[in-house]
Amino acid sequence: MQTSVAICLLAAGQGLFLGAVLFLHRRGNVEANRLLALLIVLFSLRLAEFASYWTGFIVFMPHALFSTAAFQFLFGPLLYAYARTLLDGTFTHRISSWLHGIPFAIQVVYLLPFYSQPGNIKQAVYEQSIQVFDGRLGPGFLMIETSQSIHLAIYCLIVFFLSRGVINNKRTDSLTSIRFKWLQRMIAGFALFLVLDIVHLLELVFFGYEYIAVVDLGLMFFQAAFVYTIGYMAIRSPELHVDVVSRSGSIRYEKSSLTAELASEYLRRLTVAMETDRLYRDSDLNLRTLAEKVQIHSHHLSQVLNEQLQVNFFDFVNRYRIEEAKQRLVSEASDQTILGIAMEVGFNNKASFNSAFKKYAGQTPREFRANPQ
Repeated sequence: MQTSVAICLLAAGQGLFLGAVLFLHRRGNVEANRLLALLIVLFSLRLAEFASYWTGFIVFMPHALFSTAAFQFLFGPLLYAYARTLLDGTFTHRISSWLHGIPFAIQVVYLLPFYSQPGNIKQAVYEQSIQVFDGRLGPGFLMIETSQSIHLAIYCLIVFFLSRGVINNKRTDSLTSIRFKWLQRMIAGFALFLVLDIVHLLELVFFGYEYIAVVDLGLMFFQAAFVYTIGYMAIRSPELHVDVVSRSGSIRYEKSSLTAELASEYLRRLTVAMETDRLYRDSDLNLRTLAEKVQIHSHHLSQVLNEQLQVNFFDFVNRYRIEEAKQRLVSEASDQTILGIAMEVGFNNKASFNSAFKKYAGQTPREFRANPQ
């Protein structure tokens, strides 16, 4: 048991590292990166406190007791803000946005009397209740735990219907579809977390710690796996967080200084950059770096793609990548593997390549190589 908990504690530390890496990640939508990073960090800190109870490490840091208890009231708002930023960039930091944090603030205020206690009192609380598995639960604890579960469930439903609305009401391109699927997986992960959390609460209510070791260990392992998955996938899949291109171009660009003559010149530069310089082969290419290379303001580049070509950055680049990949796949002189071709034309992994290839070519790369159309 101690070994398993120590592994979870180590996972929490690595989750903090993943969160820091994602927070400092400069590729794509920086705001979305940071919101997801904050969510990972809070999850990791919650996991760390959970694991510290079972290892007994909490006795050396009594002021950490219940320090993350209110964090679950932030999971839902952060997921919502992340989804809004990821899908259409409409989440703003207005005063009204802070209203989402009211439940978190209420619980912090509720716990302030405990937080103000000296370390020896907090250590006594741990030793006399948690450590000895005192199964008596006060009404305050039950109310908070239940409220947290309901709160997160409501936000999961909001994000679910928000993402469904984007799919149903907007032009569905590959970027939107990828983000929709990613959010659906995140919602499923939070739903499973909720189920385990509710099982944890029910076990306390009806059995009073009788099966707490099994339930807690399952909850901790899931949190560790969840943190690893969303952190790793966010870093390895840059297409998730490429800069948002507005689907309401005329509204977004109505005050733009871009003239028709400039737009034509910028389109010419883009064509040269893609067809002659083949900048799309750079797997780290994003809207900002492309704008720098062709000496165009990123806002103007986004406008040219959106209004002149009716595509977002992701689709614009991937079409060039897939066209070159098709040529390489049927070339008699090419004996490269499909993965090798994918990496050379600018993809980071085979899964992203296969998905994009099937969208633009209507076949998988293997099918196309066997029967090119």
